[in-house]
Amino acid sequence: MKVGLPAGRKRYRVHRRQRLTLVAETMEEIQGVVLVGSGAYGFRDPYSDVDLVLVVKHSDAVPRIHAAWVSMLEETQMVLKHKLYRHQPDIWVSCFLLDGYLELDLGVWSINQIRATKAHWKVLYDKSAPDIEKRLQDTLAGQTADLGQTAEDSATLMWQFIRGASVALSRGHAMKAMKEIEYLRDKIAGLTLLRDGIAGDISKELWRIPRLMDTYAGSMDTMGLYEKLWTTVEMYFDVRSSILGEDAVQRDRQMARDMVQDLTAKALTRAQQAMENPTVAQGEAAPD
Repeated sequence: MKVGLPAGRKRYRVHRRQRLTLVAETMEEIQGVVLVGSGAYGFRDPYSDVDLVLVVKHSDAVPRIHAAWVSMLEETQMVLKHKLYRHQPDIWVSCFLLDGYLELDLGVWSINQIRATKAHWKVLYDKSAPDIEKRLQDTLAGQTADLGQTAEDSATLMWQFIRGASVALSRGHAMKAMKEIEYLRDKIAGLTLLRDGIAGDISKELWRIPRLMDTYAGSMDTMGLYEKLWTTVEMYFDVRSSILGEDAVQRDRQMARDMVQDLTAKALTRAQQAMENPTVAQGEAAPD
């Protein structure tokens, strides 16, 4: 049987979420329900999944409550796929693919483990209100990042990835170079969003950084990859400079520039020669 897309996908997800919350309210051992993910913002777009956390009063009840909900969903919903993750004895998460290609990520956590990993988490129901909300806010307060220290600490691994991308480029390993550059992008985005006070998943907020988005365009040849690497390295130090001041990053910036130029010099020369004389380039030996 073909599983199609439902009409009014947003209403469809909201309805599912509301029904599941009502079921949770009838179960004695469930203290509350927390909406996480994009749904807590009001759903980002028509393809957003539903992310719910059931908060259970007692740790030893988590496996039993989880099993009961899996059975209930399989009996009442069209479950296409199901994958279970046991993060801790009292933190279980199941990912369901339901009809209409709706993804439901259902967590079952004990109250002792509940903690917010994002500021936008929303309590839908709490039998002992405001207990869950207070716990979420307390954990967020403890996670407040020191922007300056984060910018300083970010340099610890940056050299490894700048060098890794440069060496991969010099060897002609395009996919390896892209992997290293992607780490640089991730660090740039994380620092930028933290600096600007923007919460959310990095991958979903990249549109806020057009210059970084531009590095996904262009060719995957040696010259194209070099431009991506050079731009991301400059962007990284621009972000650090905006936080720590240019004097604090100037020496590291120049060192990174020298590293990229020195390690990729031969590859760039070969690429230039290939552009000027494609026939000769076809017979060249692979780089060392």
